[in-house]
This record gives sequence, C-alpha cells and structure tokens, in this order.
Amino acid sequence: MNPRQAPNHADRHAGDASTRGRLIIPRREPEPKTITLLWSLYLLVAAGSTVFAVEHLWIYDASDFRTSSRLMLGMIGLGVGALWPMVRLSQTSPQRIGESVFADVVAMCVPAQAVIWPLTLLGGWTWGVTALIALALGAWAAFIGAIMALGVLARPGVMRSAWMLVAIACVAGAPIWAMSTGWARPDPASFDWRFASPLTMGWGMTTSLNGSVARITPDKWAGVLIPAAAAAIGWAHFALASAARRATPKH
Repeated sequence: MNPRQAPNHADRHAGDASTRGRLIIPRREPEPKTITLLWSLYLLVAAGSTVFAVEHLWIYDASDFRTSSRLMLGMIGLGVGALWPMVRLSQTSPQRIGESVFADVVAMCVPAQAVIWPLTLLGGWTWGVTALIALALGAWAAFIGAIMALGVLARPGVMRSAWMLVAIACVAGAPIWAMSTGWARPDPASFDWRFASPLTMGWGMTTSLNGSVARITPDKWAGVLIPAAAAAIGWAHFALASAARRATPKH
C-alpha cells in the first residue's frame, strides 16, 4: 500500500485492530429528548411517592391530598432547581448553548404542566392559584436555565462546579435560612421567604397566612416576579458573556 494512501486514524472502525477490545462511546451533544425522557420518568416516580402514596387512595381526604400535592410541587421544584443542572452541567458543551438550554427549558416545563394542573382538583385550591404556580415554574426554569447557560459557557472543571453551587444555593438558600430561624411563620408585613426557592414556591402559593383556602393575592405575585426578574438578569449576562467570547480572538 502506498504510504500516502494510508487510512486516516479517524476513519478506522470499531472492528479494526487498533480499536478491537475497546469500549468506544461517542461523545454527542445533549439532546432535549433525553432530558424529556429522564424528566418524565422522574415525575412518574415523584407522583408515585407523593400523590399515589396516600393511605386511602380511593377515598378523597382533602387534608391528605392537599399535603401530597404540595409535596409533589416540592419534588418538581427540586428537579428543576437541582437535578436538571446536575445532568446538563455534566454533559459536553453544545455548539449553540443558548438554543440548547432554551430547548431544555421547554422540555422541562411542558411535562410539568401536565402534572401541575390536575393537582388543582386534588389540592382544593383555585385555578388562578394553579396558573400562578405554572407561571412561577416557567420563571424558575428560565432562571435556572440562565445559570446553566453561563455554566456551560465556562470551561469544564472548577467554573462549572461553581455554577452548579449557584444553582443549588438558589434552591436550598431560603429553606436553610428559614430552618436557622426556626421556620418562623411569615409576617404579613414582611417578605415571604417561601417564594425565594423553587422547592418551597408551591407551599407559599397554596397556603394563606390566616389558614383559609389559598387565593390570588398581591404577595403571591412575588413568587412569579422574583424568578422572572432574576431570569432576565441572568440571560442578559449570558448574552453579554457570549458576545465577549465571540469577540475574543482565537489563537
């Protein structure tokens, strides 16, 4: 064989002598369908451990189902705020980071909506409260998505781990602070800490300070506006960082 026509190493197949006996796993970009599948399985398991774990499932008990529905909302918040970033930040960087993460946001929100709305009948709150929960979930997904986009934009290693810690702090920060203060009941004149975390957002939306059935109140809009404002700031930061990265000459 002519040395000039020697096959390139990149063209060798898995059955060649150089690759025989080795496990070859292609490194592909993360795909939304994979996130959707994992997320749907997680929601199924979460529902089985909360809503469908009620002692007398065939007998409706408003108190039991209301508690299990709030736990389900907490499981959704945990998945969006912590588990999703763990999966995304451990994968390879896609070529189009913004579009890829935005596709993840849609993939997370759509299956969750199919779970949130039926909880209205089980939890006994109003459809308006459920609409606020759905909006808050979208806002939190957009905010966590901005954190992940900034993390994926950074090089793998310490910086990605730092952005992962930022996402976890957004989930656990408010509950840890509340735990340190004795889980004090929010004062109507002060800020409700439950709206500062996707883990406790559903609890704040579906309860009222006087013990009555949860209704739409001005303070509950904070649960939507806070993550929405944070998402806008985060995505603006990502746009500036992406523009600066493109403007930097490559050596």
